[in-house]
This record gives sequence, structure tokens and C-alpha cells, in this order.
Amino acid sequence: MARENLIVAAFRRQAAGCRTLEDLGSLIAEAAPEAGFRFFALSRVTNNVAGEPRLHSIDNYPQSWTERVVARQLFLHDPVLEAGRTAIGGFPWSDLGRHVRLSAEQRLMLADASRAGLRNGFTVAAQIPFEPRATCTLATTRAAPIATWRAQTAELLGLEALRVARRLGGAPPCPRDLHFSRRETQVLDLLVAGKSYSVMADLLGISHNTVKVYAGAVLAKLGVADRTRAAVLAAAWGLAAFDPSIPPAG
Repeated sequence: MARENLIVAAFRRQAAGCRTLEDLGSLIAEAAPEAGFRFFALSRVTNNVAGEPRLHSIDNYPQSWTERVVARQLFLHDPVLEAGRTAIGGFPWSDLGRHVRLSAEQRLMLADASRAGLRNGFTVAAQIPFEPRATCTLATTRAAPIATWRAQTAELLGLEALRVARRLGGAPPCPRDLHFSRRETQVLDLLVAGKSYSVMADLLGISHNTVKVYAGAVLAKLGVADRTRAAVLAAAWGLAAFDPSIPPAG
């Protein structure tokens, strides 16, 4: 991990006071030039009720480019967003070929972005279970390689921006007094893993009805009515283990 510098330290302090995603966007726009970048984009991709993907973005990209991306749904094939699915940590756009086998369409998209002024950039992606994938990108009008200190600064700014964006637009804060028994924790882990009540009963060595009692207690403590919402909150609050494992009996 890159070492925090004065730019990142100042951003972190100010970001703690952000109350809306628009506040955060303004703060990123102020910090980006200090790190040598002109543009930024804080984006996430979600699906609507019909299952159709939608791009949500706060950015200062050239308006003509943003309108084109949305109108033509270019984000569905965006190589930067695609690379964010597998990359660990941040990555410069010059490394896209290491993460994505670029198609002719994607190469054309990068060329079009370059003509719009987005010639190079650094992207940080967040992949959190049960949450829309999100990215924070800082971009520059220069095609030259990004200096190491600028890339390190971009990565730390992106990580902090994504953390704050998650706080502002995600789940409510976890109650401090929330507590689960050992058995409730086991049921919650298996629930998040998508196990049925019958499978849970076999793994835990208890009856199907007993599993339902523990599951009901878990849902009640989380304040939700269904397993899907429970899984989302458990992921957001860091309550569940995602390692596939068989809980101890007893």
C-alpha cells in the first residue's frame, strides 16, 4: 500500500465531513489537480427492476463524452469498468491489457475517450459482496505514463473516496449493541452463503425447525423481513464470514 501524503491526509480529514455524494464529488474535484489529474469519476453500476444495467456517476468529464456514454450505453463494454471486476487494488489505464483482452470495440472506445481529452487515468475498484460494483477514477489530458507518486496518491484518494461514498449511499450504520449468539452467527454465515434451511440443519446438526427459529432471531435483530436484505446488511456491516467452511458442531 502506498504511503499517505499531505494531499491524501487533507482529503481524508475533509471527506469525514461530507454529508452528500455531491459534497464528496466537489472534494474529489478539488484534490485531483493537486495530484496531477484534471478529471474524476465516481461511478457504480446497478440493475433496475427489469434487470437492466444503469450507470450512476458523479464526474467532471467532458459533457459531450458523458452524454455519449450514457446514451449509447458504452459503459456496458467499458474496458476500465471491466478491468475493475478482476483487478486487485488500483491500476493505471496503461495496464488495461493485463486485466482485459481488449476487443476492437473497446480499443475504439479508448481512442474516442482520448480524443475527448481523457488520455490516461488511474482507477480504483470496489468489489463488495451484495453491493453494486463501484469505481473511482482520476484522469488526465496527458498521454504520458503516470508518475509513481501520482499513481500512489490516486490509489489512496480513490480508496478513501469509495469508503466515504459507501458510507453516504449505502446501508445505515451498524448498531453498537447488535449481538448474535454463537449459533446465530453460524446461521447468519450460512444464510449469506445462500444455504437452504435443510442444508443448514445438516451442517449444524440441528433440526430444520430449530434453524428457522435461529434464522428468525437473526432477521429480527437485523430489523429486516427477508434473507436477501439480511445478507446485504451482513455484508455491509462486516458481520458474516465469506469463507466456505463447515461450522463446528455443538
